[in-house]
Amino acid sequence: MSDDFAEHNDRKERKERLAGLRAALLGAGVDGFIVPHADEYQGEYLAPYAERLRWVTGFSGSAGIAVILSDAAALFVDGRYTIQARQQVDTEFFTLHNVIEHPPAGWCKAHLGPGRKLAYDPWLHTGAQVKDLKVACETVGARLVALERNPVDELWHDRPTPPSAMAIPHPVEFAGQSAEEKMAMLDQSLEEAKADA
Repeated sequence: MSDDFAEHNDRKERKERLAGLRAALLGAGVDGFIVPHADEYQGEYLAPYAERLRWVTGFSGSAGIAVILSDAAALFVDGRYTIQARQQVDTEFFTLHNVIEHPPAGWCKAHLGPGRKLAYDPWLHTGAQVKDLKVACETVGARLVALERNPVDELWHDRPTPPSAMAIPHPVEFAGQSAEEKMAMLDQSLEEAKADA
């Protein structure tokens, strides 16, 4: 298979994925969706099942976030990934931005308007990220909406399964303290704070 053929198929596949995602968003009654490079544990290095950003955009770096609206889409990466993003992401479908110079919240302010709804998967964002995006949306009369089901997961039919290996304790020589010592420290801090949990 020639590289031109593979590139054409990748491009066609990305276009179909983006169209499918936009149709799913329309069906959910929202105008856009945020796809971060994140899993439910906020890890930087993701298992294949959590590579949603790569599935949608083609970008395989370890940090980035995409915002997909019905009429525009953008990928935000840091300076480490400027060249890689240009090589992997089709700029006909996504505009590319430096996340520090042009953060997603600013882009959302410029592309959303009154009554529009921007959706996100609450398992994949920190409280601070949600706060920033909520403020950006409200500034222009839009709303940030948490979805119960991630539309990317619904569309990704050959999605790898999550790892199912047993969790094992990290040896103390690497962890620095035993689990018991860490729990005792936590108990002490809860007592000092007069907190129940």
